Amino acid sequence: MFAGLDPYFQYQFLTMLNHIAQTIFFVMAALSDIIPWRPLRRFTTYAYTILLPIASIVGILFWSIYLYDQDLMIPKERNFDYPMALNKFQHGYVSLLMWMELFLRAVRRASPAHARDDDIVPPLRVQMTSTAIVAILYIGWMHVTKVWAGGFPYPFLNLLDDWGRMGFFAGSVLLVWCVVFLGDRSSNQIARMLGAKERHLPGLTPPAAGQHQKPKISQKKDNQENKLD
Repeated sequence: MFAGLDPYFQYQFLTMLNHIAQTIFFVMAALSDIIPWRPLRRFTTYAYTILLPIASIVGILFWSIYLYDQDLMIPKERNFDYPMALNKFQHGYVSLLMWMELFLRAVRRASPAHARDDDIVPPLRVQMTSTAIVAILYIGWMHVTKVWAGGFPYPFLNLLDDWGRMGFFAGSVLLVWCVVFLGDRSSNQIARMLGAKERHLPGLTPPAAGQHQKPKISQKKDNQENKLD
């Protein structure tokens, strides 16, 4: 696809960086199911909450601009072969794969045999902060690559002035946050519908091992018996 081009050319694109990150994620996720190492499983759970909105934004922004004018996304001067099947996979199927992963993770949280405290996703504010940091890092990376590439990786960014690019970047971050919110709520709702325990839903701290709270009715009964004594 990138034959004859600068070997580092592909690393300008969020699509390629997303593929690399997803490959590492799925390898680590597979290892976390084989190796019972708690930090690894916690890390994959946290990493997934970042990769889902990134993979989604790749598909949403690419197709919304590409269908309007493909020259705004793929540079005319770059004559590389880009089959439509590969285009659909890189900017469509990969995003769908992450949403399938969301469903499977929600099912696991609802399964008594597989649910663990490591599956508790971070609070929504942590997810939004993390994705905003990743978005800012990529925006900075685009400005770094602009120096040696002679322009931004996506042609439409070169057509905008500074204020136009700032507006686009701000809108993109807001769109990422919308996906974060949708993913978080969808995951919790699916897990709850499938009977997940409240301890496997975010924002609730699981009780320590061996500690169980008495029901309020039994506590009242105990207090009444103590008074009678």
